[in-house]
Amino acid sequence: MFTKRLAIVFHLSETICMDSHRTERFASPFLPIYAALGLAIGVLWGERLHANGIFVCNGARLQPDPLWLLLPLPFLLLLAWWGRNRRRVLIPALLLLLALVGAWRYTTRPFEPCFGPDDLATYNSDNPYGRPSVLEGVIVGYPDQRSNYNQYRVRVDTRWEGAHKRSVEGVALVRGDKETLYEYGDRIRIRGVAATPPTFPDFDYRRFLVRKGIHTLIKRADITFLASDQGHPFWAALYSVRARASAILDQLMSQPYAALANGMILGIESGIPRELYDDFNLTGTSHVIVISGSNIAIVSGILLGLFLRLFGRRKRIAVLVTIGGIILYALLVGADAAVTRAALMGILFVIAVGLGRQSTAIISLFVAAIIMFLLNPLTVWDVGFQLSFMATLGLILFSQPLQRAWDARIGKRIPKIANNLLAEALLVTVAAQITTMPLVVFYFGRLSLISFLANLLIIPVQPPIMIAGGLAIFAGFVFSPLAKLIALVPYASLWWTVFVVEKMAAVPWGSLEVSAFGRLLAALYYLLFGLGFMWWLLRQEQGETALMPA
Repeated sequence: MFTKRLAIVFHLSETICMDSHRTERFASPFLPIYAALGLAIGVLWGERLHANGIFVCNGARLQPDPLWLLLPLPFLLLLAWWGRNRRRVLIPALLLLLALVGAWRYTTRPFEPCFGPDDLATYNSDNPYGRPSVLEGVIVGYPDQRSNYNQYRVRVDTRWEGAHKRSVEGVALVRGDKETLYEYGDRIRIRGVAATPPTFPDFDYRRFLVRKGIHTLIKRADITFLASDQGHPFWAALYSVRARASAILDQLMSQPYAALANGMILGIESGIPRELYDDFNLTGTSHVIVISGSNIAIVSGILLGLFLRLFGRRKRIAVLVTIGGIILYALLVGADAAVTRAALMGILFVIAVGLGRQSTAIISLFVAAIIMFLLNPLTVWDVGFQLSFMATLGLILFSQPLQRAWDARIGKRIPKIANNLLAEALLVTVAAQITTMPLVVFYFGRLSLISFLANLLIIPVQPPIMIAGGLAIFAGFVFSPLAKLIALVPYASLWWTVFVVEKMAAVPWGSLEVSAFGRLLAALYYLLFGLGFMWWLLRQEQGETALMPA
């Protein structure tokens, strides 16, 4: 059944323990939700304080010291502990406490940090055609091969000033020529204009890179190789496996299917043709290209099932090895915000299995958000994270109510096999789009009228791409003929996906550009959704057990 499969993938438990006074130490079982909301509000507040000049740079330090924001924390902690059995005391205290923590955390990693003389970004040029710099550093990321250039993330440690060199620190995004490909761990000398990343009218590229810890962009760099094997052996081995796996997919499939498989399985999207990528965007199906929660859920389920069988009664060992596998896969595919969120949820689910406890998806979702906001407060502005978070929240909140409505009106009137196949594709699509389509409209100014149908047609064939594609990669390491045979399954699924997307993208008026008024409506939608979510949360606090009112 659809509901059973969805429960496995998203760890959904409709009944959340509501008898908090008997079974919970605290007054509310939803404290992670309030904590995540308070933290996000605090991060946004911290950004406003910083932007409005409340905190200003004095050399490499902020003035006044942001630690003053944490001054009320001891009082709020005592208040929260005193009111742990009183919701009206505990929840406001927790919200305020986490808001202060969020504001402080933002000041430690803002969009506009204070740079000192040892920071690379201090020497950025505002003119991309200004005076070239000579820098040295080590490539610290997986090489990004584009159609016209290769792109590297370089940890710079040296800046040459004539015949003298200065020690600096910072990460630069460096674009070199297409002919020469450098690898992770290579030490290189870079000659080019070190510039502050630009901001475009419809896209803030500078903030996009800052979220990744990059403050310097060097285009058209002249690169000289200096030495190899300067990186960490773990990352060198991991990127070597990734490169080999990518090469196997390129051998097993023709283009553009191999490029799509690289994106869907390994997180390498740079080889996907621009025209095809645009078609996925027009049809509202670009989410299938990127690594997302469904990929991590499949990996988690396969690894947990395999290791539970392998280790038998030693469940804790199976859980630890599974968690290690999830972390390795997340790191292998790039560990962006959406992947990290999904990996954290997968880990929480596996831990719950190991402890013999029930995992509640909505709590896991907000706990993952808390961890990510603390690790990198700029995640709040990450569109990929927002889409991933809202899609998962939509599945949690709406999948079972939609399933009940479907069963009552349609499901009982059609054959069971047809019901299972149709319900899975249809209800997953509807549940996710309830919470994500307005977000797409708000950020990208485009409304896809064919998104629903396109997703309905391609979602059922996505799991075979991940599962059989992964098996084909493993087989490719040891026995190529077997890999070619297995690869027929993901190849067929990819062919169907591309066929549907290209045909749908060609439909006249299938995708409409939305005006500023449309974006305003999308923002209003989320305001109403937020109010509705808080109303639902209050119902749960009052003892209602259904995820949505009957």
